[in-house]
Amino acid sequence: MENKPLTVLVIAKLADRTLDGYLKPIVEVEGTSALVLRTTPGLALKGVTYINPPLALQRSEILSFLWKLFTALRLVVRSEFSCVYAIFAHPHLYLASLISFLSRKPLFYTLIAAEFELIGRGSVLAKLTLKLARRANKIIVSGDKAIQYLLKSGIPPQRIVEYRITSLVDLNAFFPMRTEKPLDLIAVSRLAADKHIDVFVDIVNSIKKSKPDVKAAIVGDGFQMDSLVDYVQVMGLSENIEFHGWVSDQAVLNRLLNSAKILVMNSSHEGGPFNVPEAMAAGLCVVTSDVGEVRKLINHGHNGFIVERPDDIDTYVSIINQLLEDSKRRKEIQQRATEIKDRDASNSMIKFWRKAAEHLLKS
Repeated sequence: MENKPLTVLVIAKLADRTLDGYLKPIVEVEGTSALVLRTTPGLALKGVTYINPPLALQRSEILSFLWKLFTALRLVVRSEFSCVYAIFAHPHLYLASLISFLSRKPLFYTLIAAEFELIGRGSVLAKLTLKLARRANKIIVSGDKAIQYLLKSGIPPQRIVEYRITSLVDLNAFFPMRTEKPLDLIAVSRLAADKHIDVFVDIVNSIKKSKPDVKAAIVGDGFQMDSLVDYVQVMGLSENIEFHGWVSDQAVLNRLLNSAKILVMNSSHEGGPFNVPEAMAAGLCVVTSDVGEVRKLINHGHNGFIVERPDDIDTYVSIINQLLEDSKRRKEIQQRATEIKDRDASNSMIKFWRKAAEHLLKS
């Protein structure tokens, strides 16, 4: 690894492309590199070194975690890092807090899934997570709801750093293309319970009643892949919904987005999300649940649509049917959605890491 004066020990999981968004602001600060303790290697990035358990241990979450614990302790002994950075609480904040305590190095923590991340796993873990979060030197967070929850939980405002999700997304990689749009709907998501992709399938099924030839795609991978494929077959939607798996290449994802008219999101918890600004930049109408930063990105009815509950199928179907039937209005909203690229492009995460680097180097 290139010899640099400041090294951030990152403890995280996340999808490769999402993690890449959090790592780039670190290594774009001159003189800063990242050691990433993670079960599997991520995307190659200059200044980033991945530390991963052997392949045989990667298949077991327990063995993988124990390997990362012992590896982290070795790093503490060797003092090979300047600060510890946890992205998401479970279990990354726990491990990062231990490393920070033993090494006496600063702890930074990015809260991804708003208040659910702190309280969504039972009262015992909620108390532990909040206790550890209070020990972090800085909590990096997006979204007003999460910030208000932290303040109510006794986190001093000077230790809360707000960032914009657009500072982690390369919007220049997403743009409208002059191409056919064979897909009516597309969902881009990790296939997990809190993403409610089964609700997306139900939405397609409802739309099929008035539009039998409706076409949709699911882009993503996760533990629910097999069950979702089975559900699509059971619902008789195999001719209507196609699966693409996870796509890490931004150029490929941009082409996929441009093959669709509308992005649908049914997530109940999001720190961002990434897929909404990406789809807007690519010129899609977005119909999304009210999570994360979507209200800062979307003016309902002007450049997209926000549905209060992720499982409100009737509202989703009503909005989508109107957009599919009224191509003029749909194109107007698509055009306004692309204006997201004209907003303030200053990178709040780079600013944070630049200040952190200056402070750490002085101390």
